[in-house]
Amino acid sequence: MNNVKEIFQILCQIQQFNTGIADKGGFAQLLCKVHTSIEISVELYKMELWLNSNPGRHKKNYKRFIGNWLNNCIGAGHFFNKGVKYNDRTESDFKFTKPIE
Repeated sequence: MNNVKEIFQILCQIQQFNTGIADKGGFAQLLCKVHTSIEISVELYKMELWLNSNPGRHKKNYKRFIGNWLNNCIGAGHFFNKGVKYNDRTESDFKFTKPIE
């Protein structure tokens, strides 16, 4: 389960999010309410890695960037069924919706 305090600390820790998001506490609470089926802290660190690896592609609206990233984690359903908790997946939950090329 996602911890609001932990998400808030990560948002403050990552440089791009620290300067780009004004109300980090409210935003962290909203993320934890909406995205219950994924591990938000892990995804935030993945976002930081992506932003640091792509310096020419920094975003104007980091709230939208984070929301879209998290929605793509669960919305596409490429690797697991919607509604299954991120850490409670079994082998049968992994489902490819697109053929492997």
